[in-house]
Amino acid sequence: MDRAWREVSPVFAPDRDPQFATEVSADTLRTALDLRLEAYHNEQGEPWKLPSVSQAFLALRADHEWDHEYLTMEGYEPFLEASTDFLFGKDCVAVKERRISSHQMLGGSGAIHTGSQILQRYYRFPTDRPTIFLPNPTCPKHAIMLHTTGFQTESYCYYNFESHAVDFLNMMNDLHKLPSNSVILLHACAHKPTGMDPSQGQWELLAKLFLDRGHFAFFVCDNQGITSGDPEKDAYSVRLFAEERIPMLVCQSFASSTGLYGERIGALHILTHDADLSRRLHSQVNILLRREIGPCPKFSAHIAALLLSEKPIHRQWLEDMHAIHKRIQTVRQTLYEALVHHYNIPGSWEHLLHGTGLFSLLGLTKKQCDRLAEEAHILVSTNSCINVAGLNPGNLDYFVRWVDRVVREERAP
Repeated sequence: MDRAWREVSPVFAPDRDPQFATEVSADTLRTALDLRLEAYHNEQGEPWKLPSVSQAFLALRADHEWDHEYLTMEGYEPFLEASTDFLFGKDCVAVKERRISSHQMLGGSGAIHTGSQILQRYYRFPTDRPTIFLPNPTCPKHAIMLHTTGFQTESYCYYNFESHAVDFLNMMNDLHKLPSNSVILLHACAHKPTGMDPSQGQWELLAKLFLDRGHFAFFVCDNQGITSGDPEKDAYSVRLFAEERIPMLVCQSFASSTGLYGERIGALHILTHDADLSRRLHSQVNILLRREIGPCPKFSAHIAALLLSEKPIHRQWLEDMHAIHKRIQTVRQTLYEALVHHYNIPGSWEHLLHGTGLFSLLGLTKKQCDRLAEEAHILVSTNSCINVAGLNPGNLDYFVRWVDRVVREERAP
């Protein structure tokens, strides 16, 4: 035993993550239909290289002035300006008044990490036990990341697991009961794992509640542009809260909308009530980034900036995002028809049609999810969340036949 080290936990196997269904062997993983994937895959089951990204890459290669020098701590300025306009709109008053501090981040996860650290240092929490309130359910990594930066997390009601819809009344009741000035995590669009979002009218009621209670909005925005196929519509919640001057930060990721998953491109935007506070927070984020990671990657920032602002490439990108949205909705429709009309599987499946984005909860039990993994080599999360884009004409019928089997056999006397 090495005396230089304290006791170290056993080797962590990704397939034993508690959010996944069951322990599976390496052989199973190689042959499995894995619907736990985080990324968008095309109809052939492969990562899609967006035509717009290919165009941006060629444009960057042709730029003889491009080099590999470090970026500043803030990141690539054209990317930050364009990503801010993309999220908040070109006419946003907060942008014109310089009340938004923006930094390039290592994807959405990097933004969550840095944003939570800034809150930990400078936000006046209502109690001496800094807590961030998360929707139930939410992406499992949210709580893990927030615990890493020293936060307690608690849940508020978001989803009705019986009706498979946003439980808006109980959600409002829970948020109203929280201490004033609480920090509340919200999914801007394409809620993960349910795929169910509040309506625009419900967002307006939420904004009023946040104003009345003085709450702080901790937005996660991962799917702008592919949720509805319209980036303007997908940004409605963030723009509404900004217009109402609700204090907030937004963790923005471009992974799913660009396919640049391995390039780690995102941004953190902090909206305040005055420009002076924004400048001071901006400086503190710079200091934190220098201490932790240094400048962010340059290549992905330049590619994203071209997607966001170079007109011919931007037009193609809008078409690419709409194509992703259209395919996802087509898969949802095809899956629904197979479950209901082809196999007549007992249960409620209409929520698959109403959901948006990459993810959806099927409504299966943990036992049923475990059987899918053990007997069919179909891997889903324990809460039956699947990545809809992982289904295609080559595997959808196989998947539905096994869902039919595990559902009917559990119901059998």
